[in-house]
Amino acid sequence: MKYMKINITSIVICLVCLAAFCIVAITGKIYKLDELPLNFMSAFLGAMVTAILTLVLLKNQSTAEEIKERNVIIFNKKSVIFEEFINLLYKVWQKQKIKGKNYREIKSEFYTKLVLYLKKESQWEITGYLEKLAECIGIEMNNGNAPYALLPSADSAALNENYHKLRKYIFSIINILIDDLGLGGNMDINTQNKLERNTFPCLLNQTLLEEIDNLFMKKDSALFKKAFYTGCIDGPFIIIPLKGKTTPGGEIQIGPFFDSDQNVLPRKNLIFRLLSPQFNPLAESYASSRKSNIEGKYIEFSGVKENEFDEYDQISLTYFKNSDLEKLEKMGIKKENLYCDSIYQFGFSDNTYTQYYGFYVSICKALAARAYFYFFTARTAKGYKPIKQLCEEFGEVTDEEITKCIAQKQGLNFDD
Repeated sequence: MKYMKINITSIVICLVCLAAFCIVAITGKIYKLDELPLNFMSAFLGAMVTAILTLVLLKNQSTAEEIKERNVIIFNKKSVIFEEFINLLYKVWQKQKIKGKNYREIKSEFYTKLVLYLKKESQWEITGYLEKLAECIGIEMNNGNAPYALLPSADSAALNENYHKLRKYIFSIINILIDDLGLGGNMDINTQNKLERNTFPCLLNQTLLEEIDNLFMKKDSALFKKAFYTGCIDGPFIIIPLKGKTTPGGEIQIGPFFDSDQNVLPRKNLIFRLLSPQFNPLAESYASSRKSNIEGKYIEFSGVKENEFDEYDQISLTYFKNSDLEKLEKMGIKKENLYCDSIYQFGFSDNTYTQYYGFYVSICKALAARAYFYFFTARTAKGYKPIKQLCEEFGEVTDEEITKCIAQKQGLNFDD
């Protein structure tokens, strides 16, 4: 009712204005009476043409705005889907390997989401790289028949080559997606190789610390402190301090790692050893009598002289016995990502990059797992005592007992 009232009012106003125009035009002698209809019709037709043109322009502008708005919505959705797919590829690259499960997930995302927004040319190119990516499936250290062992054809060189292909195919797919979005940037494989090589020493250094902390601290934060690097007489070592109830319980040492400036390596293997707490009265009776252990720092182990790299006060981390695999799994350590071939001494340099860049994460996990295993399974030569138990006993020694031990070593009478 209100709408009809407004329309009637508008019509009345238009008629009044029209009448006023005619009266003014005639009385003011602007137009002659016989010229008025012609001029009126000309003005009316001009107004009609103007109105039609305005309507067409407004309609085209509105359509353009709708198309623009729709394109923005599609582009935003497309960008989100592309980003999710790139993140999926990046996770595979980070793991340095691809499994059937990962590949099926990538294919599913491609055919159910990505393909809806891709140009036809981009679809064909990505499909080609997905076929190549399938060739990298299952190239890893372990299989179901021989856990912790390399596949027959997957030696270190093959693992590195597989990682190189994996990275190349993933980067190529990402670049196609970037071009399809119309963005300017591209991932250059040569630039990435240079960046990876230059940053690898620091990356390996920190990844090894992180894997050790993730395993030791996660399993028992009440016993272990955060790991760190330090220089020892025979080279740089990773130190894992042991907490004690009243005093320190000693420290685990893993190493040595050589410096990139060293031309000759002091030894070939990596070792695990246990440093007793200084001036602890219990330490001397468990110390090794080896010449290099003249200060009685390191604990002597029982029954570890099994290969050329073992000594009585150190256990080689270079090898890992197949008979210990089940024990390791029972300790809650997954065998899936561990490298089980020999791990010789390495440093944080280009040479190590060439050797391990395709599977360095597995190397770091393996070293952490081996050290953790020996801490809980190795025993002392004296009394055949578990290392963990010995460290707990070290930590129960009081400050007063340690002070008394220091005084005795200096020939002082503690009671005085």
